[in-house]
Amino acid sequence: MTRSQDQQPKTEPKEKSDSKGPTATLTGCVDEQDGKWVLVNDQTMAFIAKLAADGFPNEAFAKYMGHKVNVRGTASSDGSGSTFKVREIKTISETCAAR
Repeated sequence: MTRSQDQQPKTEPKEKSDSKGPTATLTGCVDEQDGKWVLVNDQTMAFIAKLAADGFPNEAFAKYMGHKVNVRGTASSDGSGSTFKVREIKTISETCAAR
């Protein structure tokens, strides 16, 4: 006796394969450098990552300028360095310690 169930492949949908890398969370201050949005250390103002919006317009970063935030998304690396593709952003504080 053969089972038709054995012939059905056991596949699980992997729709999230389009994201590059695992989801991560970074904390820092939103700043603008050379016309690009970046995340910097809230104490030293040292560069952490370039920011790119994922699912919302880049202009939305403007309202977080100078705020300490948590950004959630994926990191990707290209020829010009690392970029953090932000899917979610949350304000921790409306000011940064070094400002």
